[in-house]
Amino acid sequence: MNTFLSKIIAHKREILKLQKETISLEHFKQNLTDRTPISLLSSLQQSANGIIAEFKRSSPSQGNINRSANLLKTIKLYEKSGASALSILTEERFFKGSLSDIKNIRDKTSLPILRKDFIIDEYQVYQAKQIGADAILLIASALSLNKCVQLSRVAHHLGLEVLLEIHEEKELEYLKCQPHIVGINNRNLHSFEVSIDTSMQLIKQIPTDYFTISESGIDNKETIRKLKESGFDGFLIGSALMQSSKPHSLLGQFTSPIIQ
Repeated sequence: MNTFLSKIIAHKREILKLQKETISLEHFKQNLTDRTPISLLSSLQQSANGIIAEFKRSSPSQGNINRSANLLKTIKLYEKSGASALSILTEERFFKGSLSDIKNIRDKTSLPILRKDFIIDEYQVYQAKQIGADAILLIASALSLNKCVQLSRVAHHLGLEVLLEIHEEKELEYLKCQPHIVGINNRNLHSFEVSIDTSMQLIKQIPTDYFTISESGIDNKETIRKLKESGFDGFLIGSALMQSSKPHSLLGQFTSPIIQ
C-alpha cells in the first residue's frame, strides 16, 4: 500500500479501535435505525446534471481548503444550486470531518448523502447506516477484493448503496463488488497527482450498464463537457466548490452545459 494511503488507513484503524471500545458493533446491530435510505443512484439518474456536491474542510493533498465553512449553509447552497446529491467527508484527521456532520444535516436536506471516508471495516458500514447516510464509498486501492465484496454485501443488507472508486485498469476486477455506481478518481492516491485522462481512458473499459461518475480535478465547464461526451453520467465535485467564494454560482455554471 502506498505511503499516503497507508498513513490514512493506519490512523483509521486506531480510530476504529477506540470507537469499538465506546460503542460495540453488536450495539449497532441491535439498535438499527428504521429510516429508509434515499437512493443515490435514482437521484442521479433522474437529475439533469448528475452532480454530487462535496463538503470537505481539508485534504492531505491540498491542506486547508475551507476550515471555516458552515456545513448547513453550504449544503443548502448546493441544494438550491441544483446538486443531485451530497458527499460529506467524515474522516477526522486528514479531512477534518466528523460523523456528526452527517447527523447534523440529515433532517435538513432531502438529498441523498454519501458517506465519504476510508471504509475498511463492517463497523463503519453500520455507523453509516446509524448516522443517516444513504450510500458509502468503497475505495479499491484501500481494500482487498474479498474485503470489498464483504463490505458491499453488508451495505446491500442494510439498504445502503455503494459507490466503488477505482483509479487504474487493474482495479476493474473490483466490479465484482456489485456497486450501484462506479467512480473513477482522477487523483492518484500514490502521489496525489491529478489527470482527467484517467477518466477518459478507464471509462472505455467499464460496461455501459454501470452509472459512472468522474471524481477529482473537475473545476470548469469544459472539463465537464469533455467527460460527458466521453460517456460519464455524473460528477463528484468538491475542492472547486469549497474554495469558491460563490459556490452556488459556480455550481450553476457546472450544471448549465449539461442541461443545455
